[in-house]
Amino acid sequence: MPRVAPAIALDPANAIHAERAGFGLPLLWILYRQEYLNYPRQEMWMAKNLPYPPGDSVARGTFVPVIVSVNPPAGLGVNNAIVEFGYQEYGAPQLINCTTRNDACMAAASTVTPGNQPFYFASENPAGASCVSGCTITRPAISQRILTIR
Repeated sequence: MPRVAPAIALDPANAIHAERAGFGLPLLWILYRQEYLNYPRQEMWMAKNLPYPPGDSVARGTFVPVIVSVNPPAGLGVNNAIVEFGYQEYGAPQLINCTTRNDACMAAASTVTPGNQPFYFASENPAGASCVSGCTITRPAISQRILTIR
């Protein structure tokens, strides 16, 4: 919760940058109009916000590749692997849906190819990635969503 203090000036400016004392980080002061108590008049208020967090190198406008290392147990004759994944907003975790379509989503490639559909639906019966002695499968994740895998 930002600290709020009444502003002295009635300047309708949107924001004023200031320097935090001793740290050199810019703070953002926001001026806004607010009804005072029981609405007898409007006053100008000023709120002190923290600076935005620094940017990072993650491209959130496309799929974020999440790598899963798969090591099959010896003696079972495993020769391929598929990773099922889904998002929390498309149903219960046991459903493993990554879209509104009620069909499990599967990844079977080692890279996410831009421009193509980076996953399969279970009804498409995809071939798994070759995984005799171990492999990596890349899941196409959407940024800022809760992802479940199986």
